[in-house]
Amino acid sequence: MVPFYTKYVLKSGKEGNALILGVMLLSAVFWWPLLRKNAGIQLVRSACLSDVIDEDELRTGVRREGAYWNNDILRAFDVYSPRSSFRILV
Repeated sequence: MVPFYTKYVLKSGKEGNALILGVMLLSAVFWWPLLRKNAGIQLVRSACLSDVIDEDELRTGVRREGAYWNNDILRAFDVYSPRSSFRILV
């Protein structure tokens, strides 16, 4: 995606592409330790949520997975919000 962006939007050559990819790589290197701490919970939460949905259906007889997945999606966006990042850093 970045090569197309630099070629057609920024109208730059390979130098602009290398510069943008280099900046992305450096920012990823500095953020990696912080993001690595949150990676496991994102994976485990989805696996556990499917068990919770199945258990809820067995108890109530109603499939309500939309409500559970909507809540999970909202929490996923909250992880990446500036407020959450500030909470992690403090």
